[in-house]
Amino acid sequence: MKRLWISSMEDSAIREGFANLRPGADYDGLHQAALCRAKADWLVGINATRLFSVLYHRTLNIGPRHVPDAGPHRPAGG
Repeated sequence: MKRLWISSMEDSAIREGFANLRPGADYDGLHQAALCRAKADWLVGINATRLFSVLYHRTLNIGPRHVPDAGPHRPAGG
């Protein structure tokens, strides 16, 4: 499997990206790093939730929040 890695949507950048496709294995480290971050976030969230819930005698959820995107931003008055 080959991967396309671009940081611009300009035609020239896209063409250059397709001309220089890289093996998917080159990005395995990024995948492993993302898994590690996800597990660390989960563990910190669980432990912090338990700690603060005990300290404040009520359930407090600690950790990243995932909220839906509100859609396109509309300027005031527009």
